[in-house]
Amino acid sequence: MILGISLAVLVAGIPPSSPGVGTSPQAKLELMTEAETTTFDWHDTEDRVRGLIEPRLFKTGLASTVSVNVGSFTGPDYDGPVTLSFRPVDQVGGGYQQTTAKKPGEKSWVFALTPSEPGPHVLEVSFRTSKLKVLRGEALVREGPLPAWIGWAVGVSLVGLVIASAIAALLRVQREERAKSAGGGS
Repeated sequence: MILGISLAVLVAGIPPSSPGVGTSPQAKLELMTEAETTTFDWHDTEDRVRGLIEPRLFKTGLASTVSVNVGSFTGPDYDGPVTLSFRPVDQVGGGYQQTTAKKPGEKSWVFALTPSEPGPHVLEVSFRTSKLKVLRGEALVREGPLPAWIGWAVGVSLVGLVIASAIAALLRVQREERAKSAGGGS
């Protein structure tokens, strides 16, 4: 009875789940933003993972490249498939997900993704060595540049404004010349 109550109190004291549900603190990717890139580094007693994100900030509509390197502390480096997932924090499933094999002669798995919505996202890297390893980190996707059609619309509007101003100035000059010639001829 006391054991049951203790277990209930323990379970009730567990904080609500977060984006890192099911991950131990050792499986958390810390993304570190530097001058030109964002990197991440993780290791346990068997494996190490290093990653590079270019450009350094995720932006909607702009392609980003994520390079992942999985190494081993004992034996040869891992060269099996790696899965990369990228999705909004509040979304379960979906988003970007790709599993790829390393190309011969390359040291890293390379993923290209283009975020479609702003806000916090979960970056997840998974692979299987002695057991399945799922590493999660959080990245912020910022608003990307304005769509190209907005730039074209502003540019065409400015050109139209310049042309309209030139025509108005030309008409004003002609009106002044007519007024002078009409006033000077009387």
